[in-house]
Amino acid sequence: MFFKIFDSVYKRFKAANVKPNSDQEKTLIENIVTELDFTKVFNFLFETMRGLLIFAKEGEFDKLFIEENIIHQLAQVILMLYCEHSEFVLKLTSKTVNKKVITNDD
Repeated sequence: MFFKIFDSVYKRFKAANVKPNSDQEKTLIENIVTELDFTKVFNFLFETMRGLLIFAKEGEFDKLFIEENIIHQLAQVILMLYCEHSEFVLKLTSKTVNKKVITNDD
C-alpha cells in the first residue's frame, strides 16, 4: 500500500517539473505533505519496519520472515526510500522552524 502512495506522490512531484530548491518546489512539497500527511504515513511505515525487525530477532520468528517473504519486501522498502529516493523523502519529511528547514538525515 505504501508503494502505491509513494509512487503517486513521486509521479505528481516529477510531473510538476519545478526547479530544485525553488519556492515553487517548496510550495508543492508543502501541499503534498499537507494533503497526504506524508510524515504520518512514513513514520507508520518506519515503525512497522522497526517492529518487524525486532520481532525477527526473537526465537524462531526468523523462519516466519523467510516463509512470508518479508525480507524481500523490507529490502524493497529500504532500497526505494533510503537509496533511490532519499533526497525526496528528506524533503517530504523536513519541517520548517523559525524560517529554518530541519531535516532528519539519519
